[in-house]
Amino acid sequence: MRIRNADLRRAWTEAGTVTMLVAVAEESLQMVVHAFERAVYMHASLGCSKGLALALILGVIAAQLVCGVALLVPSVYYKTGSFAPSLVLAATLWFEALLFGDLTDAAVATRSTAMTFTALMLALFRYDRQARNSKEQLPTSNWVLTAEQKIRMVCSFARTGSYTPVLATLLVIWGVVYNPFWRSRGIVFEYYRSRFQAALSVASTFFLVGGQDAKGLAFPVSGWLWTERGLDRWFRVRELQLGRGKAI
Repeated sequence: MRIRNADLRRAWTEAGTVTMLVAVAEESLQMVVHAFERAVYMHASLGCSKGLALALILGVIAAQLVCGVALLVPSVYYKTGSFAPSLVLAATLWFEALLFGDLTDAAVATRSTAMTFTALMLALFRYDRQARNSKEQLPTSNWVLTAEQKIRMVCSFARTGSYTPVLATLLVIWGVVYNPFWRSRGIVFEYYRSRFQAALSVASTFFLVGGQDAKGLAFPVSGWLWTERGLDRWFRVRELQLGRGKAI
C-alpha cells in the first residue's frame, strides 16, 4: 500500500505541476500576442523605451518557458533542483500581475497568491529529497527536509488527499466550462480569462496539497478489507447452511 500511496501522491504532484504550467503557458501566449501593445503600455507608464520594454517582455516569456521545462522534465529538475525555477517563475508571475494586472480584482489577486503558493510547493515537493539524499549517502538533517516533513504531517492529519484533488478537478472543469474566454471578445474576454486563470491556479495548489497526504488510501483500503472479511464470513455461513440443507 505504500507503493500505491506513493504512486497516487506522485500523480497529484504531477497534476498540480501540469495545471500550473498550463496556466502559465496561456499567460505567456497572451503576452506574445499582445507584446507590442504591452510594450507601448510600459513605455507610457514607466517611461522606458519601447525597445527596452519589448525586450523585457520577451525575456520574461523566455524565463517562464525555461522554468516550465525545468519543472516538467525529470532529467532537468533532478540536476538543477526545483528551487531556482520555482522562485524565478513566481517572480515573473508577480511582475505580470503588478505591471499589467489589477490586484484589486479578486480573481487576479487569487491567481497571484495561489501561483506563488504553488511555486513554493513545487520548490519543496517536486521530488523526494530525502530519498535522493539516502541514495547518494548525503546528510538528510536540514531545514528543508524538516519543513517538508512538517507540511506532510499536517496534510496527512487533515486527510487532504481525500478531498483536495476532487476540489481541484471540479475547479478545472468549472474554469473550462463556465469561463470560455476563447469564444469571447472585449471586457467579457478579460473577465472570463481572469476567472479561468484563478481556477487553474487554485486547482494546482489543491493538487499539490493533496499530494502530500501520506495516508490518502488508508481509509479506502481499510474499508475494502472489512468488506472482504464480511463477504468471506457471509459466504462461509451460506456454505454451511447449504451443506446442512443437502444433508437433510
